[in-house]
Parts: sequence; C-alpha cells; structure tokens
Amino acid sequence: MLRLLLMTVIIAIASSSSADDCLDWFKKTDIKPNTKDCLIDCSIAPIGMGDFMCRNRCDEFCKVSQAKETIFKLSDLYPGLTSAERALAAEDPVKALDAYRLSWKAEELCHSLYAKSKTNDASDACRHFVWAGLLTNSYGKDYALKILNAHEQDPFQPKEELAMDNSNNRLGILHSETLIKDKKFSDETILESFKRSLKKSEIVKLKE
Repeated sequence: MLRLLLMTVIIAIASSSSADDCLDWFKKTDIKPNTKDCLIDCSIAPIGMGDFMCRNRCDEFCKVSQAKETIFKLSDLYPGLTSAERALAAEDPVKALDAYRLSWKAEELCHSLYAKSKTNDASDACRHFVWAGLLTNSYGKDYALKILNAHEQDPFQPKEELAMDNSNNRLGILHSETLIKDKKFSDETILESFKRSLKKSEIVKLKE
C-alpha cells in the first residue's frame, strides 16, 4: 500500500491555502529561514486541515533553491522509509523530498474521488497511479521508477499487495508518458486517465 510520508496523517478534506495564509502559518512556527535546520523544522511543523498544503512551500520559505548546501536526511523526517528510499534520500535529499511531496499531492487529488483513503482498494490504486504519473511528469520515467521501486522494497508487504502496487505504478507511468508526449499532462488529465483505466478494469485492486 502507499505509505504516505506524513506517517499516520490522512487527508480528511481537500484544502487549499492562500499565499498569505501559508506565510502566516510559517511565521507562527518561529522557524528562521536561511538556516541549516529550516527545511527539517518546516517539514515537521504542526499543521491543521486548513493549512495542510503549506508544507509544500517549505523550500520557498526556507529558500532551499538558494541554499542547496543545506544538509538534512529525509530518513530523519520519516523513519518508516525502506533502506532503498534512505539511499535515494542520501544521494539527493532535496530532490527526494520534492518527489515524496508529490505523494501528498496524489493523496489530495484522489481525495476528490474517494472520501476515505483505504488500502488495497480503488482509492489505494488511485494514489499509486497518480503518484507515478506526477513523478514521471516532474522527473522522467527513470527517476520515477527509482522512487517507486524503492518505496515498494518493504519485506513485510504481502506479495499480492506488492503486485497490485507495481501494476498500478507501471500503468500510471505509461499513461503519463502518453499525456506528456501529447503535451496534455495536468493534474486533471492524469486523474481522468485513472478513471478511464478503472472503468476499463485495467486497474488492479484486491478489494472493493
């Protein structure tokens, strides 16, 4: 199943925050920008349902793009990572964190179709399909596969769940490649691709 890197937090409602709201949220954390611990502190700062997506702008508030020498480990933020995920985080922590932020976005997009996030059902399949598509659009097929394959290297995951996840990951990549080639990729089109695949029974799910 897709273990979102917000650990046990599941989006209950899709929400969006204005730039001013997110800036106010960041200011209230008392985190200092342009410091080596800013990104870590921002990424684990308390959030509510109204400002959930503000964490996506931590790099902006911390000016990571101007200070990529900032050193942090993704595994420090999310101890549930597989060893393969920790290795990718060590290679390029900023890129890895950005990639995993897309899993939060996939959760948000799929929430528009499913009120609750469950496991091994269509909502789970949606998160995998959409995350794979978002990763492919942002980083290309090769890096998307690295992230997705690393994420699935959980020795405790049942084989049938692994097969389901891998199948939906691959399908998400294939559909996103077509959309990218046709210059039609967007949040909406990858979600629509999932819906069509589900209707055609191409999506793998273990339960209704």
